[in-house]
Amino acid sequence: MNDIADEDQPLLIEKSTNRSVIDISGNFLTSSQDSHSHSYVQAVFVVNFHVKHANTLEWQHPNDINLLSIEFKSLPSGLHDVESDFVYFKLNDSYCVACFNRLKTNDKAERNAKMCSIGIMMNNYEGLVQHLEFLSVESRRFNRGEFDKTRLLQFFSEFSHPKTDSQISFHSTFRPFSTSFIEFIQYFGPSVFTIWKSILLKQRILLFNKAPISSLSNRSGWCKGLISNHVWNKLGSETCASLFHVSIAEHDFISKSSSYIACTTDRIYSEKESLWDIFFEGNKFKTSKKVKYLNPTRGDKLRFNKLWKEINNVSSDRRDSHAIKYFENLTNNIWEKLIENYEEKQFQSKLYVYQLSNVGFHWSDFNFVRRMINLYETPIKLRYCPCC
Repeated sequence: MNDIADEDQPLLIEKSTNRSVIDISGNFLTSSQDSHSHSYVQAVFVVNFHVKHANTLEWQHPNDINLLSIEFKSLPSGLHDVESDFVYFKLNDSYCVACFNRLKTNDKAERNAKMCSIGIMMNNYEGLVQHLEFLSVESRRFNRGEFDKTRLLQFFSEFSHPKTDSQISFHSTFRPFSTSFIEFIQYFGPSVFTIWKSILLKQRILLFNKAPISSLSNRSGWCKGLISNHVWNKLGSETCASLFHVSIAEHDFISKSSSYIACTTDRIYSEKESLWDIFFEGNKFKTSKKVKYLNPTRGDKLRFNKLWKEINNVSSDRRDSHAIKYFENLTNNIWEKLIENYEEKQFQSKLYVYQLSNVGFHWSDFNFVRRMINLYETPIKLRYCPCC
């Protein structure tokens, strides 16, 4: 793979030293904790495609781990069109990545191709990226008939326990995904603020595109980067759950989810409006009938242009961290402004648009802020001006 993260990539998650924060996996952390440094492998598995038996779990370790349905999650629709790829997905309360390889053959009984995925399950997804290269190599070896479970068992032995502080070798330049945050922002343009607002409003966000699924997985993951490190406060901190890739077979599960961020290669989801609030096809989106206020506003476009100019004025090795910090500040500003009004006046107070403009907001954000106030049940009345 050409896009594996390396040690020279910029730091994406800057944690405050004097307050509690939320990391991009949505977990509550104190300022002294570091989620990716405590990642560990829970299972390793091999999924193979058989002409007669379809997707099959060929091998797993340990044997007592429940990997029900992993054979379908590891070889989702669309992968047969690419030579190599990887897919992130959630299984129960754990996170997985499976590296896919397709090898052309002259065997008509195999439909002229061998296809497999080799993957791992971990306690959080921020540690998955460091193992992509190893898993990709092993999937190619499997299709060439060079599979040796000894290598996977040695791998599991090495990474199946959380590292102690003295064993942690992560550099400060650790990146949780194999593409940059800047690439994510550039891809969506001003609509990145639509995603940001939708996450804070606890909505259901579904990204669709054709394979390669790796691009979708990265974008789905980076959505949570838009609210990394926001202040833990009494208004509530739980936002959209990161599900990563979902197939149409997970229709029932999705239907019971009140808020999520996910991606899919099954276009049929586009027609199932009851399952999502906002649906992206590439970087274009549509909303369900009950959501009519998420088109990029003038404020979104102004913020995007300002952010992009700022990014271009910092060194390339600091651009991701700068953008992450920008969204962290923007998120904290709206939280803190609501808290400030709530704490100063326990009874119903008024908040004016001009007060929000002091912290990076625009009058066109009025509907969004009003929905934030309603969602988190703060006793605040939002007004355009004191005369209203």
